[in-house]
Amino acid sequence: MSPAYRRSFFDRLGPDAPALVRTAVFSLLLGIIGALGGAAVAAQSGADKQGIIRMAVIGYVLAAAILFVIIRVVPKAGGAAMQATLMPTGNTTPYETDFSYEMALAMKGDTALALQSFEEKIAAAPTDAAVRLKAAEMYMSSGNPERARELFREVQRIPNVERRDDVLASYRLVDLYRGKLADPGKALPEFRRLIERYPNSQIEMQAREALAKLKSEMSFDN
Repeated sequence: MSPAYRRSFFDRLGPDAPALVRTAVFSLLLGIIGALGGAAVAAQSGADKQGIIRMAVIGYVLAAAILFVIIRVVPKAGGAAMQATLMPTGNTTPYETDFSYEMALAMKGDTALALQSFEEKIAAAPTDAAVRLKAAEMYMSSGNPERARELFREVQRIPNVERRDDVLASYRLVDLYRGKLADPGKALPEFRRLIERYPNSQIEMQAREALAKLKSEMSFDN
């Protein structure tokens, strides 16, 4: 039996731990820069000690406000536009959750326990695409492509599934059919599905190109 896994500080913080640490570090550094800049401006203008301290505080606050806008506002504004044209490939991994607990188990060689944890999360969250996509990837690498296929199908059936998750699931199914499942003919409907589901989009255009290429490859093989 594998020894119990002790959750680290980062595990307790949750999947956003890396982002929280980066934000804290950047906040500290940018705040120091802002404080030094404010103090320098005050000193050059001939301010007294209290004036210098006051400007340092103002510089720190302004720097923190700028960082907040950069981290919280700008990505949300740009993310919507990017997602509208997102076209993930088999090498894309657009997960916002890192599932550090399960990945730590897998790195220790306890893939079975990691997959068990994934299955518990899957059962508890019937509309969570991220956990299904991540679990499917682990099933693919651990030699269970059938379960991976089931999970990718579940992602496709989630009501109002995010576009990027839906497209990624379809392309990973294509990879499965052309690879470990050795049934490339079943990959064709995946491209047709994307064409019908996302008309007049970059997704449709690239799916048509991929469909034509796959048909050509299959005809050549025959």
